[in-house]
Amino acid sequence: MVLFLFGFFPVALRSEGSYSALEIPYHTRSLGMSVVGAADWHGMDISSINPSLLQSSNQSLLMSVVRYPADIQTGLVEWRQALGNRKVAITLRHVKYGAFDKRGDDGIKTGQFTAGDTWISVSFARKLYKLLDVGMTGGFFFSQIENVNATLAIVSCGIVLKIPRFDAQVGASIRNFGYTLKNYTDYHETIPTSLALGLSKKLAHLPMEISLDVLWWRKEDRAVVRLGGEFFLPNNFKVRWGTSSYRFDLGTDELWQSYIAGSSIGLGYVIKNLTVDMGIHYQGAGSAVIGIGISTTR
Repeated sequence: MVLFLFGFFPVALRSEGSYSALEIPYHTRSLGMSVVGAADWHGMDISSINPSLLQSSNQSLLMSVVRYPADIQTGLVEWRQALGNRKVAITLRHVKYGAFDKRGDDGIKTGQFTAGDTWISVSFARKLYKLLDVGMTGGFFFSQIENVNATLAIVSCGIVLKIPRFDAQVGASIRNFGYTLKNYTDYHETIPTSLALGLSKKLAHLPMEISLDVLWWRKEDRAVVRLGGEFFLPNNFKVRWGTSSYRFDLGTDELWQSYIAGSSIGLGYVIKNLTVDMGIHYQGAGSAVIGIGISTTR
């Protein structure tokens, strides 16, 4: 039952196993760029992707809702604040899987049950040297399915090196290094710990910043490459796109669907210190993930 519920997450966005909610995008900007961002300081999910990027961010409040197929919905609220020469973020993430029918051994419906995940974390970042920032996120992840639950202690850490000569930066992070405080059952579920390496660069002849990530999960012996970008257009508009190597696992009967499967697009509009974001991730075969979010800047 545990694996069945978490299997609803699109392949291009999820991890494998029961703690997929540790790997998905919670802000729609990340959704619109296929979750690329290990070196992108504009990112909205940086507290989980690479917390060192928090040091260069200028957002103060983030909120977002993402809607998945099968009535799965995620929510995010994050507050960012400068404390001296450090940046701090407090984040609340939640996944609602909806209500499911409960049936007896004879197949007769006996009621309903719900399932959900909640992830609470605190992030810190600081400048270690002139061009080098470091950061760490620590928190607790709570998962419940009917009357069984699991609790994890989760830590992520990262660094980012700025390269002004090339208008670029390189980032690296260890994500979701954790300890299981309580399992659903006697079976020990794997926490999806991964290593991420990323490059982000502003292009010289286009109003665009492009990002490339490579992620590797040692325990699961798998890897993924993600590529995305953000165009900065006149009149305060931003257009985003993203794709990943997961798209090769999403073949469909239609040629055009196979071509765009696993890809994402997004749109942002800036109104003074408020940014409104929308994003869509296309899974193929008519399945899509849609999100909307806002952020404020100081």
